[in-house]
Amino acid sequence: MDRPKYGMLTSPARDILSEIRTAHRMGFDYVELGIEIPEGHPDIIKRERRAILEALKPLGQPIAHTAYWFDLWSDYEGVRRAWVEVGKKSVDAASPLGCSKLNIHAPILHGMYRGEPYKSRAIKNMVRSLRELVRYGRGRGIKIMMENMPEPDCMRFREFSCILGRVPGLGAHVDTGHAFVEGGMAAVSRYIRAFRDRLEHIHFSDNQGEQDDHIGIGQGAIDYFRVMRLLRRIRYDKTITLEIFSGRKDLKNSLKTIKAIEEEVW
Repeated sequence: MDRPKYGMLTSPARDILSEIRTAHRMGFDYVELGIEIPEGHPDIIKRERRAILEALKPLGQPIAHTAYWFDLWSDYEGVRRAWVEVGKKSVDAASPLGCSKLNIHAPILHGMYRGEPYKSRAIKNMVRSLRELVRYGRGRGIKIMMENMPEPDCMRFREFSCILGRVPGLGAHVDTGHAFVEGGMAAVSRYIRAFRDRLEHIHFSDNQGEQDDHIGIGQGAIDYFRVMRLLRRIRYDKTITLEIFSGRKDLKNSLKTIKAIEEEVW
């Protein structure tokens, strides 16, 4: 049975070429390219395409990551359309780099749209946007996937499931840290089990269950032995990105820790 591949997310605040080289030096299998402003702006990605492709050669197939604040659910049609176009530009930047997948985050809602009846309108708008982006990505060889989010104003498991069910071809991207903030280990298990047949990608980081800390594996309260046993049970062999923001030392140690856990439970 094949094992998962581990990747590093490039920081949009750092030079992307330097980030790719760092991922290779630290022993990651691939990079998750942050196609996000400021340094990961799609125009910068396009301008640096040849150099990026050269830097990617020692690594496996990359995937792409977009910013969490895309308002693809907006009831302002002009705003919604604008974000769809930004999503398309992100696909256009990622495709020539050989990216196989691109993530879109589940919505962060505002004001009256946090509750009914307006939440249903937000879901409808999000579905429209994602259907268009899924078609657009498919035509360029990229799988669009949606990532669960942790904030109270985000769409939770029920709404996440609803959107997936209404957008054929949309992949599930489960962030274990986000799920843990939403509902502890029960929520982590629920997301992985419920979407196992559409699970395209996973993010690992740790936290104490209060907020999305993005600290190193083993520094928080998430039981990654349990997570890895569950992934083995469902025969998950795709990509896992370590989304650690507490420093490069923590990132490097987290990769070592996860590989040790994998060796023990796989």
